[in-house]
Amino acid sequence: MPKFEKASRYILLQLLEQSEENQEILSVKTWKQWKRIDLTVEVSLIRNGKEEKHVIVIEDKYYTAPHDNQLIRYREAVDDYYDDKWEKHYVLLTAVYRSDQQFDINYSGVEAEGYKLYCIKELVKDITEPTESDIFNQLWLADWH
Repeated sequence: MPKFEKASRYILLQLLEQSEENQEILSVKTWKQWKRIDLTVEVSLIRNGKEEKHVIVIEDKYYTAPHDNQLIRYREAVDDYYDDKWEKHYVLLTAVYRSDQQFDINYSGVEAEGYKLYCIKELVKDITEPTESDIFNQLWLADWH
């Protein structure tokens, strides 16, 4: 498997909170700014012989905090649109390290609203080699290692 594909798969499975084992990813579709959500990702996969559908809501707050109940609004929009056949994952990404005092100030209520909170560095900590994609390497690796 090419390094780019392996690294992308690694990040995707972290966002899905799934292990690498017994997974076949069938499709990944993305939308920017649907219902004002930064990124909406639909994933179809086969796990242990059974097809599954997942939707990932990604809100990027690299250096800012959520505002105006946006996380609740986004969750409601996704819950209204996607039926129970879809497993839903809500993610907030930040560039603020957990050790930074600003982390707690900005993101203390995020997990209570049902979002998984990641510092972007946490998603790439185990990716140690550059991939074949300069864009991927710059976005995901250069600034966070």
